[in-house]
Amino acid sequence: DSPIDARERGRARERERTALKRRTAQRPATGTECSKCEIFFQAEEAEAMGIFPPSCDVSLLNGCAECNSDGSCTCHSYTTAEADLLTRDQTYWGGTIEACPTLPVIIDVLYAIALIGSAFAGVRCSYALVMQTKLAIRLPRRWVEHRPNWVCAMLILSSCCNAGLSIVKLVDPKKVVGVNILTSALYAASRSMFYTGATTQIVDFFAVAMSVQESTYGQQRIREALAKEHLLFILPAVHTCVECIPLVNAILAVDRDYNMERVQTISLICFLVGNACCFSFGCTRLVLRAKKMLASFEHSKNALESSYVVAVGGRAMADKFLDPEANGISPMEVPASLQTVINDLHSLEQAQKNVSEHSKKGMQSVIVVVILFMLFAIVPFLWDKTSYLIAVNSVIMPLGFSQECAANYIKSSQKRQDGAFTPLQ
Repeated sequence: DSPIDARERGRARERERTALKRRTAQRPATGTECSKCEIFFQAEEAEAMGIFPPSCDVSLLNGCAECNSDGSCTCHSYTTAEADLLTRDQTYWGGTIEACPTLPVIIDVLYAIALIGSAFAGVRCSYALVMQTKLAIRLPRRWVEHRPNWVCAMLILSSCCNAGLSIVKLVDPKKVVGVNILTSALYAASRSMFYTGATTQIVDFFAVAMSVQESTYGQQRIREALAKEHLLFILPAVHTCVECIPLVNAILAVDRDYNMERVQTISLICFLVGNACCFSFGCTRLVLRAKKMLASFEHSKNALESSYVVAVGGRAMADKFLDPEANGISPMEVPASLQTVINDLHSLEQAQKNVSEHSKKGMQSVIVVVILFMLFAIVPFLWDKTSYLIAVNSVIMPLGFSQECAANYIKSSQKRQDGAFTPLQ
């Protein structure tokens, strides 16, 4: 049976028990008023109506140690009924404790790691922001026009909100996402800023990669192509709406008379499917854009190589100048005009390699995330296990993308400071 059917049966039994109590209260007691008479009449009414004592599923998977008289689970000492998005403790809204799916020990360990990771990522991104701000001053470029500044700032804010979420969950595990407003707001804020920062980083990555083609296509054409990349920011805006679903549920949950059972289930499915769709669209867009850019790089390389071969007087001389040290030629002997073309060719090759590696890594990571979200969406048994999914995501965000992004920006600013220029990896 699905969780929705189980809840509906529980509510029906609760209504029948309430009606039975009212009828029993109206029945006159014979002799002295005693509890035995009341119990007898209740049993008689229950047998006549076909109502039997409610039962819950006492199993290892559900985490129930036993079931009490009202059909609620009595959780083991190592389990709890609180769960993110779809909590199985419905007593706040007049229901019962239906299962105990969460192991608090595992959740606490994950959020402790997330807290440490968020602090580490926040420090690294802060250092990267300082380095990139100094680089923007040297270029010179306004702070707001330097994209890496925005990326680092967004990731710092995301790490702070993620750390706040971890602290709240460690201090009070009962404050679940989708029911408590504070945890739901921290969750939505951390994800919103993270996706915005990640999108800005992707746009900046493509901008740096396309800049090496200015000698082939011209600066104006590169700027027009880059302007189209900003349409990608529609995706984090939609993704933010999906991540705000738990916050909407938390606001609705304040009303004790609100029927949250079906609302939580529907919202959970929309949340999981929406995340899977956003990640799928983002991955598809990244792969298609990378393929188009790689083809453009190949075209630019062919055009530069053709002009270079003609300029040096043949393929044999061209190969020597492309690697002067291996052919016993001093860099001082290479003409300045040829050195510019050689530098452009090397930059194109490096950019081509970086785009290929970046797209493959991003595609592999997103595919795993999409599979997880879809698996949780289509398997009802996993609906009340999303606490683990959110906790794992809180660990991966700072220790994965945020830390790697900070490392790349620190590395790139140091190379710029040394006079070298390479696209971001």
